[in-house]
Amino acid sequence: MMGVSQIMMALIWFGLIPVMLGMLYTKFSQQNRDSLMLNYCSGLIIMLGLCQLVTVPYVLNRGSFTFVSNLYTGIVIGLCILSLVLNFTFYGRMIKKIAQKFKGCPWTVWAAVGLIAMQTLTPVAGRHVDDDDAFYVGAAVAAQETDEMYTVDPYTGEAYDELPARYILSPFPVFTASSAKNTGIHAAILAHTVMPLFFVPFAYMVYALLGKRLFRKERRLFGFFLILVCLFQIFSGYSVYTQGTFLLVRIWQGKALLAAALIPAVYYYCLRTAQEKKGLVINSVMLLFLMLACCLVSSMGIMLGAIAMGMAGIGCALVYRRPVLLLCGALSCIPNLIYASIYLMIR
Repeated sequence: MMGVSQIMMALIWFGLIPVMLGMLYTKFSQQNRDSLMLNYCSGLIIMLGLCQLVTVPYVLNRGSFTFVSNLYTGIVIGLCILSLVLNFTFYGRMIKKIAQKFKGCPWTVWAAVGLIAMQTLTPVAGRHVDDDDAFYVGAAVAAQETDEMYTVDPYTGEAYDELPARYILSPFPVFTASSAKNTGIHAAILAHTVMPLFFVPFAYMVYALLGKRLFRKERRLFGFFLILVCLFQIFSGYSVYTQGTFLLVRIWQGKALLAAALIPAVYYYCLRTAQEKKGLVINSVMLLFLMLACCLVSSMGIMLGAIAMGMAGIGCALVYRRPVLLLCGALSCIPNLIYASIYLMIR
């Protein structure tokens, strides 16, 4: 059972901190600053990207988990303090605007919210046993128990002869372990019970942001779009490899987060960058953090993130006749190229 203090820390770590980090992005982009969904999604992506930047060098140099976790947490807290200072006068206005947006919501939006809530609570109330947890959750627990990262095989408990090249460049279990350390919740409980409460809504927030871009002020059609997405996810259980299966039964695994949320986020942020005439630099920085997040969650994300970015960048550049978008997309994929090169050298 989780105590009150652990629940509060989970709400702060996975709920409040992403919003504060996201407000750093919207502060400088000056677009949709009052959007809670945009702030949350952007902030969570920044959290994941920062974890990738901090963790990989110390994994390669066999640094301690405690040092990496403390360094990562310190950077996150420092950025939150900066966000609080820069946006101190804006929080009240944002809360008022959010409250105004709830008024007059069509029934389709509320129906979609109900479906999303049902899907969010299902993995928390139920139990899903997945063979991949033996590695992903096991690696997170091993990091906490041994204070080392990727030195122990989670399957056997024996020490690795050499670093596992397939996993060390995408240290999502370290993010899980660091989150468990900061919240005081055991990594296995955090993964199966707490992460779905935040990651499932995160995935649907990405779809909601994308739907708002596609339908603009047609809120009724936007609601139908979300309902349709929910139905696609709910009825995708015909295979263990579908996006809906990744989303609804094992969202705490990095590759599931990649498929369910981060790849769709690539298309949203590319579309956002293409449609906004201002803020090209800060949007490019956001795309860079998005690519770092893709690299963190899965080794497949190193290539799939870059491929999705290339497809979205080319499409947006052609449709909106902005060749500069190709440059922005290419620059944001620099981390993918670096990590792919490191993988080829160490494998």
